[in-house]
Amino acid sequence: MMRAMKLLIALSLLGLAGCIELLNTVTVNPDGSGKALVQITGAPMPEIDFSGKGGPPKQPDPAKQARDFLKQQIQSGKGVEAWSDLSCEAAPDGRMVFKGTAYFADVSKFQVGLQSSSGLSWKPDAKGGMVLAIAADKDETDGPASRPAPVKALTDDQVKAEILRARQKWLQGKPMFQMILGGLKIDQTYILPGKIEQVAGFKQTDKGVQSVFEGQKAIEVIDKFMADDEALAQSIKTGKDPMDRSEMRKTVSSSLAVDLSARVSGPLKPQFDYKAELEKAKAAWPEQLKKLGLTEEDLKKSAFPFKIGPGGDDGPPPERP
Repeated sequence: MMRAMKLLIALSLLGLAGCIELLNTVTVNPDGSGKALVQITGAPMPEIDFSGKGGPPKQPDPAKQARDFLKQQIQSGKGVEAWSDLSCEAAPDGRMVFKGTAYFADVSKFQVGLQSSSGLSWKPDAKGGMVLAIAADKDETDGPASRPAPVKALTDDQVKAEILRARQKWLQGKPMFQMILGGLKIDQTYILPGKIEQVAGFKQTDKGVQSVFEGQKAIEVIDKFMADDEALAQSIKTGKDPMDRSEMRKTVSSSLAVDLSARVSGPLKPQFDYKAELEKAKAAWPEQLKKLGLTEEDLKKSAFPFKIGPGGDDGPPPERP
């Protein structure tokens, strides 16, 4: 979930993120293969002129926006061997709605949209069952650990001044975070083989186990932290800036990040024929692209007109099957 926050904060600096909702229903076979019914709702990519020539802004092209949004979601996929049943259209509120079924060989390497497989594992246990686990990323940093610099002692008045500065910065930046994170929702349900025996962190449902992350809760955590004189003072006295991006992520993760796990017992049988459905999806891929008005060459061109982060983007889009 912290990966989602990091990416959204980066996008927010460019004004390119809006209310994003990710709804995944992931069916997992005993060998880790599976499929995910994916629905991603978000604002279309704005038309940005990087030529420097100026002029009036381009009028939105709904068909192009839908194709670009669809490309973004396909290109965000990792560990995806094939897609089927793809669609993308505008919702009444103007946001784009992407839908599709993603096939993956290993659930621990599957990723789409703002969802990350980081920390996810699907392994047998000593009792003959299987355990789906997602380890909370509680100590994420922007780089390798380094020796802390000496911290200059501050007077009480200086600490109070820094607390006031931090609160003012938060009030100035909060509207942007509200716009970016307020509508963020990542809702994932895992349908597992066998019988669910033990659940921790997940919510057990009729279908399987579910985890939900809402960006509004992150804002509430920061609000609470900014209202806490003692917590702010402690942070400032150790030489940290409470409004630093990495510090804000740590503040949120310390309250919201939890380890998730679900154990299932046998009989553990495949829930569907992965190989058969995968081959069917691959065979239908050329015709599916044609109906969507896309080509393989289109998918090789990044749907994002910029690079994110100090190292640029994550590389070229994954090759299609």
